[in-house]
Amino acid sequence: MPLQHLSQNILERRQHPRKTAWLQAAFASPDGEAGEGTTLDLSAGGCKFHSLSPLVLHAQIEIQIFIPGEHIFITVPMGLVRWTDGIHCGVEFLQLTDLSRQLIRRLFGL
Repeated sequence: MPLQHLSQNILERRQHPRKTAWLQAAFASPDGEAGEGTTLDLSAGGCKFHSLSPLVLHAQIEIQIFIPGEHIFITVPMGLVRWTDGIHCGVEFLQLTDLSRQLIRRLFGL
């Protein structure tokens, strides 16, 4: 399958539009693993995440995404690592607080 068709199939599966968003974030898993990283893109349904602390495929994590100039942050009580290449991963937001959903809409138009 040509790369163009593969990319189109991936885009068609996405439920939420994404925007480039380089934001500092912290994560923790139920088993006590924790680390920091940077979001590379963001949507109402998930994010692409970069971290030097590798995240395990299918791991459940909690994420706090820091918004520059704001005194609040986007809180993801439960996210699921859907793919990883070692330093990058895709996280689906399984739970998102109402305030965080509103912040994503207001700040990123998503």
